[in-house]
Amino acid sequence: MHNISLYCIVLILKITLAQQFYNENSIFKNELTVGINFNTIAPIVGGFTLKLSRLANEKYETYHCFLFEGTNVKHPKEVKVSSVGGGNTYVKGKENHFIPIRTLYGREHILFQKAKDEGVQLNIIYAGGPVWGILKPYYILYGPNQDNAQYVKNNASRSDNLIQGQGGFLMGMDEAKIIPGLSTRLSLNLVFDSFRSNLIGVEVGMQMDIFPQKIRIIPIAGDKNTFISGFIVGYFGNRW
Repeated sequence: MHNISLYCIVLILKITLAQQFYNENSIFKNELTVGINFNTIAPIVGGFTLKLSRLANEKYETYHCFLFEGTNVKHPKEVKVSSVGGGNTYVKGKENHFIPIRTLYGREHILFQKAKDEGVQLNIIYAGGPVWGILKPYYILYGPNQDNAQYVKNNASRSDNLIQGQGGFLMGMDEAKIIPGLSTRLSLNLVFDSFRSNLIGVEVGMQMDIFPQKIRIIPIAGDKNTFISGFIVGYFGNRW
């Protein structure tokens, strides 16, 4: 009985060590990450990013890369001001919110593989695909005072003296228009392993969205159909 128990313990240790060796030295075939996007044409937090990578070529350490990302565009001339009445804030002259939703495909190549238990892995990502621009009205609270005001779409005819604040972000979503375009992306991905199959990292790069028509956000500041930005994505995820 004693010998059987000892044999079982040794067998379990062998299996555990073999599994550990496999996890630490094999190339992962799939990787799923979720991140927060910070970019140069958005508010403090630009949006979110979801990325799925699947092994394409083990010899050359290349992955298929599928990206889904939603961000909120902030016009470079956006200025928040306080209303004359209640002191609530709104964006002067703004007529529309613009929210690009990117659905991209590309490749991710490992440039420098990290050491077994230390260091940082460096990847390069290039991707492109359709972007779906959601253009929806910017609502303001409009009237002589807070008690006698209603939410209306902002436009050039509105008097600043009667604006009491801004509406909620989701207000006017039922009136949104979808404007399709094209998006490209080039970035470097710094991967930090944590607890073997889990990971955290930072992606840094440039992206460009092009639309067939000019996008109206703040008319007096000028409209454009091309948006170029630098971005940083902090993310976490899992490999298997």
